[in-house]
Amino acid sequence: KWIKDKTTEVGYGVEITGLGAGNYEIHIEDRNGCTAYSETDIVSSPPMQMTYNKQDVSMNGGEDGMIEVYAAGGTGVLTYKWISSHFDPNVPVTGQQITTLKAGYYTVIIEDEVGCSITETIEITQPETIEVMATITDIKCPGDSGIIRVDVSGGNDPYLYTWEYPDGTVVT
Repeated sequence: KWIKDKTTEVGYGVEITGLGAGNYEIHIEDRNGCTAYSETDIVSSPPMQMTYNKQDVSMNGGEDGMIEVYAAGGTGVLTYKWISSHFDPNVPVTGQQITTLKAGYYTVIIEDEVGCSITETIEITQPETIEVMATITDIKCPGDSGIIRVDVSGGNDPYLYTWEYPDGTVVT
């Protein structure tokens, strides 16, 4: 019979399967009552965990995003493999940090030396395109002045407004 952690019978026979980590003993008795005993431990790798820092793209259509992952646990040296529709599938992308990223999804697969792995998909975002809508009030009478008002959306506020007059004067 098989006993786990010196307390629980877990099976009979020459093989047991579906075992978790722990101490296992096998007690064997032949038909003449002779007995033998053996003990072994099944160990488990520490679970892998991952965190990350990311920098989203700074302007619409930019390529300055960044992801850096930090992993712990597992067995031995960890390897990092990245997958994205932005990457050439014939050129492996590896390492803990990837840079010059466009907006999109990036998947990292972190694997330890015994083949255990964790996977995470991270989204890099970008601001909306800057859109400007101008409202113009024309000059109605001589001596009056006109007005131009702009409403801006998208991008990253606060916005810097620079006006250039017909005479070349620039006002910020």
